[in-house]
Amino acid sequence: MKLAARKIVAPFEPIRKIRAHFGLLAFAFLPLLLAANLAGLNQAWASNEGNNAAGAAAITCPRDKIRAQNRLAHPPAPSEEQGINLPARNVVVPLAQIKEVCACFGLEALWAKIAKDPPARPFKSDGCSLWFNKWQGYDLYPACFRHDLKYWAGYPGEEVERLVADSELMIEVARIMGSTAMAETMFTGVRLGGDTWTRASFAWGYGRVRP
Repeated sequence: MKLAARKIVAPFEPIRKIRAHFGLLAFAFLPLLLAANLAGLNQAWASNEGNNAAGAAAITCPRDKIRAQNRLAHPPAPSEEQGINLPARNVVVPLAQIKEVCACFGLEALWAKIAKDPPARPFKSDGCSLWFNKWQGYDLYPACFRHDLKYWAGYPGEEVERLVADSELMIEVARIMGSTAMAETMFTGVRLGGDTWTRASFAWGYGRVRP
């Protein structure tokens, strides 16, 4: 029985060795692959950075349309939009304006949380942190702005609330773009880099916790 077992197992030994060597080879080329991807990312970032900076203050948020569709609706056509201009990136937003934004997007519970205990640090949104605010003609800034607002008002330890905020961002981006690839990529990014322990300037609870 032992000999038979050896005869059965032995033919697979070369396959195991090939897989082992292939894994080492892939690991050796991993830095080159990462560098190539980063180069492409930087090139794309450079081409989109002008769009990221321009026009942020002119973005309007639709009131009744988003409320009617549970606040996660695909943004309506410009002819259907009404409401307020979202503040530009990296601009301090006063509480009065935050209240207006929350009312516009039906974020009453979020405003109640902020009004009851305003975060010590003023609110600023950097848009889609370390990412694109506009991509292939789609404007992602409003979704990222609201996501930042939820992160700013969060308390350390609110794991469920953070997961909900990240999921809402993913769903909204998917609906904006009509596909899931970008939405899932952004979801992965905020899950990995947005936890409080990172002390990043955009991490969960950044209005209450010093980076």
